[in-house]
Amino acid sequence: MQVVSVPPSEPVPDDAHGDVLLMAFGNDKIYELVERGVQWVHFIGTGINAFDVQRLARGRVFTNSRGSVEVPISEWVLALLLHHEKQLADV
Repeated sequence: MQVVSVPPSEPVPDDAHGDVLLMAFGNDKIYELVERGVQWVHFIGTGINAFDVQRLARGRVFTNSRGSVEVPISEWVLALLLHHEKQLADV
């Protein structure tokens, strides 16, 4: 396995190609990268609404991280509610 990082502020390297693309949002280079043979795109997030899915689809598999942070976020919200209600900062 080879990992190639493609920061949004830099050009796509010539050797950036492979079967799997792990994609963070905010990087519009996805269109250039998928044309290099990518068959599976995984988005680190919960949706793909910001992208032109018709342009990207063409037989590729898309997955996302939906559900991966539900429990930690709900625990954090509950902790903040208890912190506020019990005025723990004043104790």
